[in-house]
Amino acid sequence: MAKQNRYFLALELPLVVQHQLSQRPACFPASAGTLIKAVKPELLHLTLHFLGDQDVQRVIQACQKTEQAEFSLQLGRPGIFISGQIASVIWVALESGDQREVVQLHRALAGRLAEENIFVEKRRFVPHITIARSKLWPAKEAKRCLESWQMAPTPWKSREFVLLASTLLPDGSVYQVVERFALGRGLTE
Repeated sequence: MAKQNRYFLALELPLVVQHQLSQRPACFPASAGTLIKAVKPELLHLTLHFLGDQDVQRVIQACQKTEQAEFSLQLGRPGIFISGQIASVIWVALESGDQREVVQLHRALAGRLAEENIFVEKRRFVPHITIARSKLWPAKEAKRCLESWQMAPTPWKSREFVLLASTLLPDGSVYQVVERFALGRGLTE
């Protein structure tokens, strides 16, 4: 059976941020794979739009028409998405002021994708970096653990966004950069 790519648009993270996010607090479950499944540091990113199986050329055309200035980002507080009583997704937000720029890019891309008749999700966009997924970690325990996680400020500059292809393999997903799109083309900050 042929492997099917699923596409998404994302902001990549610098190595120093990937490393920082892989340094979990001591209360984080050590039994990786049973209680939680941590995202490999090299796969950490901030998803702007999940696209699924799409015509890549139309996606590229839409992205090439999107204009936005470069912007600075910094990690914020960790959090969880809850399913029942379980912390299903463990994530880290951006500092609140930085979220505005990411939301603006998300909206600009949504408009350009819609012009190319590419479906985009309508649900509220919450900029975050998924660091782990869980089927068993109780939400109350996860909240207590994450409240104590203090991260050092590590600002970075986002100068581009990427179109990634995700291929699901038996031992996890593999991401491949299809195209890079510079921020700030022809714009002044």
